[in-house]
Amino acid sequence: MITEIFAMKQNESKVVLGTEKAYIVQLNSIISSEPVGEEGALLKEQISSTFVLSLEQDIVSALIDGLESNHSLYISQKAVDIAIERFN
Repeated sequence: MITEIFAMKQNESKVVLGTEKAYIVQLNSIISSEPVGEEGALLKEQISSTFVLSLEQDIVSALIDGLESNHSLYISQKAVDIAIERFN
């Protein structure tokens, strides 16, 4: 179903079959996936920054969880946060 929709041309109408229903679809406009202009660049930067921060937090959490599950130790989240903040 998705493949059929993405293969459509602008202003094209089509009946697309789902698993239990049929859908009448009309593609009115195509919007570029690449953001343009100053607003697009800002949005791209915000998404990138958020992704990097989230990835850093996931890596640190996985490391702490692995250490705690494999060794008898306690890791202070406050100390970890302070150490991370020094690098930002």
